[in-house]
Amino acid sequence: LTTYAGAVWNHIDAQLSYTLRLSKSKKAYMYTNVYGEGHDLKSVNDYKMNAFAFRVGYQIRLIPRVGITPQVGVMAQTLSSNLINGTTKYADGAKATSLTLGAKILGVPAHRVYVFLTPELAIPISKDNTFDKAAKAGDFSAGGFSVSLAVLLNFGK
Repeated sequence: LTTYAGAVWNHIDAQLSYTLRLSKSKKAYMYTNVYGEGHDLKSVNDYKMNAFAFRVGYQIRLIPRVGITPQVGVMAQTLSSNLINGTTKYADGAKATSLTLGAKILGVPAHRVYVFLTPELAIPISKDNTFDKAAKAGDFSAGGFSVSLAVLLNFGK
């Protein structure tokens, strides 16, 4: 589930988004080192990511009713841990930050109806140590490529 809020002023397009619970990770088996010898299972978790992003771009009209907005932004991702076995929700709340590069392709098929497609590449620039360990164990990563498709109904003037 993603929510968007934004505004356009003199072709400058600013946009905020919040994505709740991106896809579920594989089971992550977390171990602890006991006195430098062997490993004991500490917990088994799986993870979902929440992402908050801010993007800004400049709108360019391609043809009537179709435009593109190249965008640059920043995205903060946080992990939500689900404890499956054990006693520790390892890396719950761990954070990663990414630089985003993308575009918003906007079409207006009918009066007051807007459709937009937003392909985006998120390049990680920082992450918590616990985020990195959970990502390796759960076979997922910070950043990546995503595409959103949305329909907007405008009831304003």
